[in-house]
Amino acid sequence: AARMSITDQRAVSDGGVVTSNERVFLNNKEHHLQISKVPFFGEDNQVSGIVSVFRDVTEFVEEQRKKEKAVKQMVTALVRAVELRDPYLGGHSRRVCLFALMVGKRMDLTDVQISTLEVSSNLSQIGKLAIPRRILNKPERLTPEEIAEIQKHPEHTQQLLRGIDFDLPVLETIMQMHERLDGKGYPKGLVGEEILITARILGACDVFCARIEPRSYRHGLDPERALEILDDNNDRYDTGVIKALRDVVNSVDGEKLIASIQQ
Repeated sequence: AARMSITDQRAVSDGGVVTSNERVFLNNKEHHLQISKVPFFGEDNQVSGIVSVFRDVTEFVEEQRKKEKAVKQMVTALVRAVELRDPYLGGHSRRVCLFALMVGKRMDLTDVQISTLEVSSNLSQIGKLAIPRRILNKPERLTPEEIAEIQKHPEHTQQLLRGIDFDLPVLETIMQMHERLDGKGYPKGLVGEEILITARILGACDVFCARIEPRSYRHGLDPERALEILDDNNDRYDTGVIKALRDVVNSVDGEKLIASIQQ
């Protein structure tokens, strides 16, 4: 009752409809209620009461939980498939995910955007399953034809994921992660705000991780140098994202993650 009185006060002070979601236990059973409240004005135009409408959405919430659990299990299975095909791609996806989530939280993204980042970053490399390994693991500079082949991986991602209902803009985020603010990215050449913030974060973290990760044919770059490269290309990468990424890299959690990569 004390908790629900808070929305009573808000309805009175705001003078309009206030909607909240409450988790309550009735007869030892969990219920989820969606509650809408609006002040009732008397003939003297003063608030004389509050009209409240309670809607039991327990069944809907439980179905959402089941769906989220199924999506997580499916994502885990797909990530495992990537790891079996190429352990490097699987490890890269996990690292990109950890950096992207920390950046998203520093930028105060919504819960929906954070969930989108988590799923899309874990699946960000899945389209490369269709790219020949001789190209992915080639130690020499790629030919223009091989670069064009690698840049087809968003199309492969779309073919693999388009029938899955994530209830989140996961596919859109992955499809846009290689777009750049100046319009010189791929596959559609999107510009500026046309690119989702989740895709801008995923794209920057993907490039950062790729730069600092050691390969069989080269050492990983120093993290500061990798950040400088992003800074030098601020016409391509979101400056707010780069700043948040720098803060993450210089944090305790960021330093631990980088140390695990460089071992």
